[in-house]
Amino acid sequence: MFSNDGMQKTTGKKKAYITLFIVIILAVTAYSAYWFIASKEVKKVVLKSIEDQRKVGYQVEHYPIKISGYPYRFIVDIEKPSVIAPENQWSWQAEKVQLVMQSYNFSHYIGFAPGNHSLTTSKLGTITADTDGLKASLKLKKGDVNQISIVANSLIATDENNQTTRLDKPNLHIAPMPEDQNDMRILVGFDFLQLPTPLPDVEFLGTDVGPVSAPIVIKKGMKLPDYEDFPTFASMENPQIISPLTQIKWGTLDLKLKTKKLSLDYNNMLKGELSLRLDDVQALENAMSGSPLFNEQSQMALMAAKATFNNEETFMPIQFSDGQAKFLNQKIADLEPIY
Repeated sequence: MFSNDGMQKTTGKKKAYITLFIVIILAVTAYSAYWFIASKEVKKVVLKSIEDQRKVGYQVEHYPIKISGYPYRFIVDIEKPSVIAPENQWSWQAEKVQLVMQSYNFSHYIGFAPGNHSLTTSKLGTITADTDGLKASLKLKKGDVNQISIVANSLIATDENNQTTRLDKPNLHIAPMPEDQNDMRILVGFDFLQLPTPLPDVEFLGTDVGPVSAPIVIKKGMKLPDYEDFPTFASMENPQIISPLTQIKWGTLDLKLKTKKLSLDYNNMLKGELSLRLDDVQALENAMSGSPLFNEQSQMALMAAKATFNNEETFMPIQFSDGQAKFLNQKIADLEPIY
C-alpha cells in the first residue's frame, strides 16, 4: 500500500515538471517570435540602406535577400551584388556578400565576401580578384563607427593585361586608443605581396615584398569622420602621426621606421622627425650595384649607413622642417606639399 504522503510527493513532482515544461515552451515560443519579427526588421534596414544609396545616384542590384541564422544569429545573404557609382566613376560586383550579427547585439557586424570580385575604374580598367577568407568586422558605439577590422587569407588580383598580384594575410585594424578615445590606433600589414613585375627605378628590389607591419597612432584621428575630407581635417585638427616601429621587408631592403610627432606645416609639408634603420646594408648595396640609382651620392649614403647601423639599437634621425629634410641639421632633400 502507498501512503498518502508518498502519493502527494509524486503528484507534486509531476506538477513541477509540467510547470517547468510549460515555461520552457512559452520561453522558446516567445524567443522564436522575437527572432522572426526581428529578422524582418533586419531585412527592412538592409533594404532601406540600399535604397538610400540608390537615391544619391548609385545603381545597386542584387538577388533577393535571404535571412537565416536562427536561433542565435541573423545571417543576411546578398547574392550577386553589383554597384555602379554616380557618373560611372567605378563599378563593383561580387558572387556573394554575407552579413552576420548576434541576435542580442546590434552594435557588432561581421561581413564575409568570398569568391570572385570585379572592380572597374576609369584609371585602372577592370581588375578581377579571387578572395579567400575575406572578412570585415564593424563595431558601433552610440550609433557611430568605433572599430573596423578587415582581414583575409589571400587576395589574387588580375588586371586587363593579365598581370597578377598576390597578397597573403592582409590585415587592417582601426580603433580608438584606450588612453584617449579621440586618438586613432591603426594596425596594418601583410605577410607577403608578389608584384607582377618589378617597379621602375627599383627593379633591383624584385617582386617579393613582406612581411610588412605598421602600428600607427593618429592623434585626434577619430575626429576624421566629422570632416568632409582629409585636408580640412588636417588644417583644423593638426593631427600628429606616431609609429613606434614600422617594419618593411622588400627583397634586400630591410627597413625599420619610427616617427615622432610627424605632421604637416601650414604649406602642407611634412614637419617632425622620422628615424630609420637599414639592416644588412651590404646585401642592399650588392643588389643596387647594377642599378642607375647606384651613383656617387647613393654610395656615400650606403657607406654612412654601414658606419651608423653598427648595432641593432641604432636609428638615423631625419628632421622635416621649413620644407626641407635634414640629417644632423644638414639639408639632404627639398620637400613637396603632400597635397
